[in-house]
This record gives sequence, C-alpha cells and structure tokens, in this order.
Amino acid sequence: MTCECMREYCVFCRFRLLACTRCGALGTVWPDDCPGRPLDVREVVEIYNGRLNFRDGTWHGEPSQVMTLMQTRGHGDGPRSAMRDLSVHHR
Repeated sequence: MTCECMREYCVFCRFRLLACTRCGALGTVWPDDCPGRPLDVREVVEIYNGRLNFRDGTWHGEPSQVMTLMQTRGHGDGPRSAMRDLSVHHR
C-alpha cells in the first residue's frame, strides 16, 4: 500500500512509508517475500535486526535484501528506494 494524499497528518505521505496489506510490513521492516499473514512482534524485531527473512515460501535466519541494502546505504528513503532496485514481493 502506498498513499499520495499529501495531507499534513498522513504518516504514509509525510514519512514516505510503505505498508504491505497482507503481512503488515511497514517502514523499515521488509522481508523479501510476504508470508501471507500478519507478522508477529518477534518476527518484526528479528527482521529489523537482520536475523530473519521470508523468501521462497519459508523463513530463513538471514537479513532480507531490503534490510541489507538499507544498512549498506543508510536508511535514506527507506524501503521505497531499496525496493526500486530489488525483487521484493508484497502487495
């Protein structure tokens, strides 16, 4: 999900956030693929810390492509800029 309403109070527009409508991946927490269900708190923490990733239908103890790229570049534009260069599957 993206938003372009540009309303002053919209956190999605103001902070240029993206959100997956299935798993709830948000801001700086992006596994490579959507697990198809909401992420739980433990998964969010592990993904953010680069210790968990969901790809090819299973969980892996590794950082996601987006998280790796964001850590390499710095957060900058967040997942939106990182996702332009990568194959990340979210809705």
